[in-house]
Amino acid sequence: MPSRQNEKAMEGPDYLHCKEAILSCVISLISESRNVQLVVRTSRGMFPS
Repeated sequence: MPSRQNEKAMEGPDYLHCKEAILSCVISLISESRNVQLVVRTSRGMFPS
């Protein structure tokens, strides 16, 4: 894709939508990492090393 098209997208509502998508992706990643930490904690409690 040409860079001019990317610059146009950054100005329009597509960029805002992309921002929202990135934010929701980051939030889901954070919640997933929290779940992983919980699983790690519980597994450590069940199987103490």
